[in-house]
Amino acid sequence: QIRTQSPGGDIADAEARISFSEDTLEALDWKPAQPSSPGLARTKLAGARKRKSQVGTDWYYIDEEGASQGPFDAFRMLAWFRAGYLHEQVMVYYVQKGSPTETEEKEERPNRELPLAAVFSRLTNEVIGHAGAESSFESSLETGRGAIGCEACTWLWPEALAVSSVAREDFLEHVNSADDPSRQCHSWTFDVWQLDPSELLPLGAGILHQLQVPATFDVGVEVFVEFFREVERYMNAYDNPFHNIYHATDTMQVLFCFLCAFRGAVFFTDVEVFALLLAGLCHDLNHPGLNNKYQVNAMTRLAIMYNDVSPLENHHAAVTFQILSRPESDITATLNEEDRNRIRKLVICAILATEMTMHFNLKDELDSCIIRNAEEDAKKDDPLDDPEEQPRLTGMRNEFLASPEDREILVKALCHIADISNPSRRWDVAKKWSDRVVEEFFAQGDLEKAEGLPVSPACDRDNTLQTELSLNFIDFIVAPFFVALTQIMPRGVEALRLLSENRNTWHGLLRKEIEEKEGLEDPEVLQETLEKWEDRRVVSNDLLTPIIEGLSGVESAEETGFIQRKRSRYMLHDFLSAIAEKRKSGRLRTLSAVAAEE
Repeated sequence: QIRTQSPGGDIADAEARISFSEDTLEALDWKPAQPSSPGLARTKLAGARKRKSQVGTDWYYIDEEGASQGPFDAFRMLAWFRAGYLHEQVMVYYVQKGSPTETEEKEERPNRELPLAAVFSRLTNEVIGHAGAESSFESSLETGRGAIGCEACTWLWPEALAVSSVAREDFLEHVNSADDPSRQCHSWTFDVWQLDPSELLPLGAGILHQLQVPATFDVGVEVFVEFFREVERYMNAYDNPFHNIYHATDTMQVLFCFLCAFRGAVFFTDVEVFALLLAGLCHDLNHPGLNNKYQVNAMTRLAIMYNDVSPLENHHAAVTFQILSRPESDITATLNEEDRNRIRKLVICAILATEMTMHFNLKDELDSCIIRNAEEDAKKDDPLDDPEEQPRLTGMRNEFLASPEDREILVKALCHIADISNPSRRWDVAKKWSDRVVEEFFAQGDLEKAEGLPVSPACDRDNTLQTELSLNFIDFIVAPFFVALTQIMPRGVEALRLLSENRNTWHGLLRKEIEEKEGLEDPEVLQETLEKWEDRRVVSNDLLTPIIEGLSGVESAEETGFIQRKRSRYMLHDFLSAIAEKRKSGRLRTLSAVAAEE
């Protein structure tokens, strides 16, 4: 049963059955349906003779080598999906026949691709004769490339809008603007802060819809609304500047970008996508605005309950499943026992992996996973070379990251990267998040001083500079992980480029702060400080620029190459080594070699 939106705006159910005669199957040279899997399409689908659409739209799919195949009509694309030849995460795009922008749309293909799941409603609408039902407002957006306002939207988000008392066209303008990148929820430049609090629920609903979570797992509107309301209640319990419902929704939107804009969805099953989005939204539930260091030093209830071991992260995971334990808010209720257990395991391990003490171990895990799979991938022969061997559609080409254990590592890594991604956003957005996290840190430091507790690192407003804190966070925490990310999701180079630009901006602000101290401190100390940070800037640019340039124009992970992937493993080591070398041999050095290495 396919749910469609009628031209009148009401939700109507229409049953569409597609049956195939033996003659049709023989004509299309079909084989028995293959199991659903998270892979790309084979290079040439059986019976893939180009057939122009008769309903005004040409459809194309992207094969495993990144080549565009088509045009085909909607009926054939849907038939291939039902037969198992096209998975819901295969990248597709469509072009309106005869439109003034038809040629431009074809040329802009890389910017228009979506997982099949994101345009499934449009595809089915064409087959059952409801094409063209979208409003003129939505049509003017030239399809949303994964945005919420496009024709792909079905039953969940309009009702979520109604529950939130949000005007439809206003919401679409905020999340699917035609010309403002900060108002395009499918874009890395999206700014969640420009949304009203009432618009966060429909945004979350729309993100789940775009990845077909409600349709695949039968998530009802009432249950999702109750679930999100509980998340919202817990996230706003302490009125934190940073750890609030906006941070939770922003993390979910970042994961949405990883899955769609950066093509990360090709690595995962539907259950794993659901778990990743759930972990992203819930990873900081009921955060008190006071970190684990404070919890342990103050011997809080959470520290005692969890024996000083990741008290906050354990609490976040526990609250998540407290919400899901209530039937009225359990959005996983329709899953079978195996899938529910899989989601529980993934959500818990992903939330626990956001603890900063796990950061470097997780980075090592991710690097080893990338290199191990790259080495195995390089050893395998291409199955397409053997015409007798049926291509397997389990993961990326040659089953890259086919192991559930490796995909679990990637789930943990993506959730953690999304959590620390703020410095890689557009500068105005990154600065806004930095101001908020520093405000929260300093409030904790003030409380620690008042209670006679040790002041946690980065929490003392009397001796912590926001510029230094931001540069250290970028250099030692964020940049190494984003380098690793680009090795398996090359389109993530957009985030790495912004991160590098923001680092240079923070460096300029720090340099100005240091120069303003001239005449107030020892000139030699100021000079030494300037040289130290300038060395850091040079080393960072020297390491990041070749990676960014090397990934320019790379569309898929297969194109990344083994040598490029190895950079992810050694980036932090190279960074530290290069800084030490600079400190030993630089200009006007007063530090000893030992001190420089330290």
